[in-house]
Amino acid sequence: MNILDVSRILDYTVDEKLLETYFEKMLASIDKNMDVFIEKYPHVSTGNKYVPKDNKDWTSSFFVGMAYLAFHATKDDRFLRNSEVWLKSFNNRLENNIGLDNHDIGFLYTLSCVALYKLTDSEKAKMTAIKAADRLISRYNKRGKFIQAWGSIGVRYPNVKIIIDCMMNLPLLYWATEVTGDENYAEIAKTHAITSSQTLVREDASVYHTYMFDPISGRAIEGGTHQGKYDESTWARGQAWCVYGFTLSYIYTKDPLFLDIAIRSAEYYIDNLPKDYVHYWDFAVSELAPEMKDSSAASIGAAGLLELSKYVDEERARLFDKCATIILQELCQGYFIDTNDSGYGLLREGFYSLKKYDEAMSWGDYFFVEAMCKLKNKENDLLFW
Repeated sequence: MNILDVSRILDYTVDEKLLETYFEKMLASIDKNMDVFIEKYPHVSTGNKYVPKDNKDWTSSFFVGMAYLAFHATKDDRFLRNSEVWLKSFNNRLENNIGLDNHDIGFLYTLSCVALYKLTDSEKAKMTAIKAADRLISRYNKRGKFIQAWGSIGVRYPNVKIIIDCMMNLPLLYWATEVTGDENYAEIAKTHAITSSQTLVREDASVYHTYMFDPISGRAIEGGTHQGKYDESTWARGQAWCVYGFTLSYIYTKDPLFLDIAIRSAEYYIDNLPKDYVHYWDFAVSELAPEMKDSSAASIGAAGLLELSKYVDEERARLFDKCATIILQELCQGYFIDTNDSGYGLLREGFYSLKKYDEAMSWGDYFFVEAMCKLKNKENDLLFW
């Protein structure tokens, strides 16, 4: 790592009182929005305010996960008051195959059902999540040893994609093995992670967003991007997914390959932090030629660094923990949407695409909450993933 980055991180003064203040503001915002997002869910804001949407997007579970994090942090039942309605909604989505021709089944059912099961022992949540895991492994290509990201299985595409985001979908499968005893779920998850390590992760531990495969032979073709600046640049959110996703695969498998990738990708992530610790949307962008920021990449990175810090040597643990704390402080000071009105997101200046940016992103909000809860309750952290 760049020694200058290490020194500026370790010399940074953390304001514990400020973080505590914003933790309470965050909880108050979630509580207000419990009455807005009951049968409809936030996706991407307009003017930092969300229009509630039907349960059909890949993002529908993120507010649900925020509420469950708030419950775990406070043990206040008001954050569970919509749980039965939400569970019914996600069960209905699965039963009726609504918007599930993608790998984001992992995001959707980890935060809506696995989290609820871990918090309340809900048998219905558990069974719904297992069915979701069954649906996710149906996307596995045995020849290529990957889970197809998007599109119906069996459609004769000239090629299909995997994307780095899928590393965050794999925990649903690892968990399914834990609760059922069926090793097939975890074997598929680990195999996909290995394939991702061989294709999406470059030699310097930066990542491609996507990698193309021939769906018939399973042959890997080439790396590229769907949301980054260039095929060979590094999409900031993708790098954050890499840090957290490989950390999670290490937690479940204890494979040192995954820990090595998590560490090296985290160091690459830190080496590319700008002055205010909130990444531009792509690492090809810098303060010399600034473009849009992505607060969601910052919140994912903070959550991933905090989790990774538990599994590394003492020196790295201190660095990763401190860096995550700084990111959160900078998000609180410069990006938090401080309003008494309901329906608003938590973080401004998220980046979805070149057509939609400088807005609140539901996933950015979720990972901000997760990271803040990790920081607040280090001795009592519950990993939904």
